[in-house]
Amino acid sequence: MIGGRNRKSAKSRKRKKTVRNARRSKTARGKRSLRKRRGTLAAVKPRRRKKAKRMRAKRRVIIKVVTTAEPSRLAAIRSGNLANGVNLIGFTREEMGIGEASRSTAKALESAQIPFGIIHFPMPINARGEDLSWRHKEMSLAPYKVNLFHMNADTLLSAPGYFGHEMFRDHFNIGYWAWELAEFPEEWTGAFSLVDEIWVPSTFIMDAVSQKSPVPVIRIPHSIRTVSEHASRGKFGLPENKFLFLCMFDTHSLSERKNPQAAIDAFKTAFHPDDQSVGLVIKVNNAQTFPLELQKIADQTRDFGNIYLFPDIMSRPQVNALIQATDCFVS
Repeated sequence: MIGGRNRKSAKSRKRKKTVRNARRSKTARGKRSLRKRRGTLAAVKPRRRKKAKRMRAKRRVIIKVVTTAEPSRLAAIRSGNLANGVNLIGFTREEMGIGEASRSTAKALESAQIPFGIIHFPMPINARGEDLSWRHKEMSLAPYKVNLFHMNADTLLSAPGYFGHEMFRDHFNIGYWAWELAEFPEEWTGAFSLVDEIWVPSTFIMDAVSQKSPVPVIRIPHSIRTVSEHASRGKFGLPENKFLFLCMFDTHSLSERKNPQAAIDAFKTAFHPDDQSVGLVIKVNNAQTFPLELQKIADQTRDFGNIYLFPDIMSRPQVNALIQATDCFVS
């Protein structure tokens, strides 16, 4: 009996020792794991601190770039008597691309509930200005702190002569420019001195303007409003059973920019004159201003019965309906 109890006691002591060793091993592993985690965190924290430091530096750079206007002038604008809001200055009545862009910006300002008014700038060239959809917002003064000149650089150069330099004084002036070529014209660089900031609708234009701009250039895409103007092709004298491409351009713009010639050449290369499965629709705006441009296109497309030329001025609903009636827009 005594021997049996001793054997049981020895087994019990062995089990207790095994449990103690297991606990010690677990504790040691836990400590090692904790040290490892602490080491990892110690290595991660400096990386996080460096990243945060880079982000703070980046924010400082952004703030510095956006506020390159003279601090005293910005302070005067902020503390002045002008109201918060935007004076939208441009061709808001003209029925052409830049006029449509101005009206889309007006719609965006209205949708964002930003106080604004419109100062109409008559187009210096002959263009129909009968779109009066924003006439109710027109004003003669510039009561808001921000001037948004919705016109290209060449036209902006003439704005001080029309409005007077007082229009630019005590306002934060923004130019909204478009230019479709990689090289920004050197003769337009004088317009930089009239603005504190430039907006452009695309990255391509931003790259072109930024190469010469001493002020910030920011990409602000045109706002888009989807409008469905349904009309049958028969209304435009177009065939119902063809796949129709559409090309649009304005004679007031440089033909090298809008490049309708490229669309015509591409169509003539891809399709035969008697191909009845496809067609190219060419919408020309302000054709009466430059009749030689229209004649040139007519001569180039005369042998192609599947190219349709539209030189007449259309209202915005008519243009929307023409877009809806075609299958593919070529730009």
